[in-house]
This record gives sequence, structure tokens and C-alpha cells, in this order.
Amino acid sequence: MLGGMGGILDKERWILMPSKNKITLKKIPVFECGNQAITDMGILEAKILLRPDEVAAILRVSLSQVYMKIEQGDLEVTKNKPKRIKSLSVKNYLFKQGAI
Repeated sequence: MLGGMGGILDKERWILMPSKNKITLKKIPVFECGNQAITDMGILEAKILLRPDEVAAILRVSLSQVYMKIEQGDLEVTKNKPKRIKSLSVKNYLFKQGAI
């Protein structure tokens, strides 16, 4: 269980990404949870609500672009403040973009 996860974007790591005909090296953001590193997709599975800066790191866009996607209705947020973005809406957005 990832109960005490703060969701802090600590660093980036290089991973091997297999594709159809080749293997490429890709840099991905990594979140720290104690001594454990969690990839952005792991964060989507572990957390129900995400901060805008976490979503920006996952989508690899700027914070202002995240707020623009919220205003356009691409990402669903909670009605309470501070704004939290539903991880399911991030997954749906990535699916529509063909990323997952």
C-alpha cells in the first residue's frame, strides 16, 4: 500500500521501451515514495486524485497547459479547493490521445 505517498516528482530516469521493431531509451518522470520509485503510470494506478503539477509531469506539459485542458473539459477536477484532478480523467485523456 502506498499510504504515505506525497507524490513528489523527484527526478527522471531512463528506461528501455520496447516497440515493434526496436528498443528505444526513454526518459520518464519518477515519483518518490520513501525508498521506492514509482513511474507516472504507477501514480495513476495508486492515486485517485492528482495535483495539477503531478498531471503536468505525467502528461509532459506545462502547468498552464494543464489548466487549459481543465477549462476545455479534457480533464475532470473536484469541486473543492485546492483543485485536484481525477486520475481516471487523466487515463481517459491519454487513451483518447493514443498514449495508452
